[in-house]
Amino acid sequence: MEVDTIFSTMLCTDRQRVSLATFMLKGSAADWWATRSVDIPEGLEQLTWAGFRRYFLEEYFPFSTRQIVMQEFEQLTQGTMSVADYSTRFTRLSRFAPALVMDEETRCRRFELGLSSAIRVHVTSQAFSRYSDLVSRAKTVERDVQGRVAALSVEEAQASGSVVRGTVQISQLPAYVLFDSEATHSFVSPAFARRTGVASAPLDAVLEVSLPVGDRILLSSVYRGCTVEIAEHEFPVELVELAMADFDAILGMDWLAASHASIDCFAKSVSFHLPGRRSFQFVGDRDVAPLGFVSSMQAWRLLQGGCEGFLAYIALEDAPLRADISQTPIVAEYPEVFPDDLPGLPPDRAIEFEINLVPGTEPVSRLG
Repeated sequence: MEVDTIFSTMLCTDRQRVSLATFMLKGSAADWWATRSVDIPEGLEQLTWAGFRRYFLEEYFPFSTRQIVMQEFEQLTQGTMSVADYSTRFTRLSRFAPALVMDEETRCRRFELGLSSAIRVHVTSQAFSRYSDLVSRAKTVERDVQGRVAALSVEEAQASGSVVRGTVQISQLPAYVLFDSEATHSFVSPAFARRTGVASAPLDAVLEVSLPVGDRILLSSVYRGCTVEIAEHEFPVELVELAMADFDAILGMDWLAASHASIDCFAKSVSFHLPGRRSFQFVGDRDVAPLGFVSSMQAWRLLQGGCEGFLAYIALEDAPLRADISQTPIVAEYPEVFPDDLPGLPPDRAIEFEINLVPGTEPVSRLG
């Protein structure tokens, strides 16, 4: 326990450890000890630190609970945790299963068994005998073999400042791709990969990829022999299969570096500077701000608040300039009332019609 480390640092005697530990008990733990201390076979004055720990664990960490923790340790694997997080959890749980980690070598072998396959394949061959060396090596391998992508959807791409979107030719098929300078590898969606007709092959080592949402997945298939065609230039590419919906492929730093390409995030373009050849540029899609709409009620309130409003009258060039009454609903039912055509809105009245009433006249009620 952590308290053992504190007592060892303070050079406490066995009796001092018992006194300090019982003094620090609070609440229900203090009540428990007040009752338990009067029923100690060896007597309170003869109680050792090992004896106190045994009584305390029997009460607050019984054998049934220890069995559950031991089983959790036996089944512990890295999963989606980082090596650092896995090591921390491994160390914490191993304290409750000392029989499974009796020495440094046994500890190393059990730690290796729980590592992800992408990392384990690089460390087992070295047969580490010191646990600290094994953890350090696993962290180094994690940095080398772990892949990552900045975006898997259009929304994530719009939020990222290191990507360019656009359509290019991959293996002679139009593909909507994401040029991603934060992606360590290049990826292809399973649906598009099938359309290329290129056969998949297993990766030399399983690739662990960090996704934008924070999850990690293991990838094992790659499509070699594919080509990317941009501005009549062809570039070879290896595409790792990765499930995604919005893009056919992601071209990462492995392809960008090999193709002498750089991304201009502001201009949303990719520039190519091939040795001994003329430079050229690919211009990607730009994000267009969506049009804003307001309801008629909102427009009225804006005008009341002092905003300026503009009324546009738009007419098609090939449309008749004067409307025929037969094309106007209701009006077409009374041709004798209206002229043959409708030149526009009715003119202002020359004489306003009104009926003058005697001052103070009240409306006549029909019920009166």
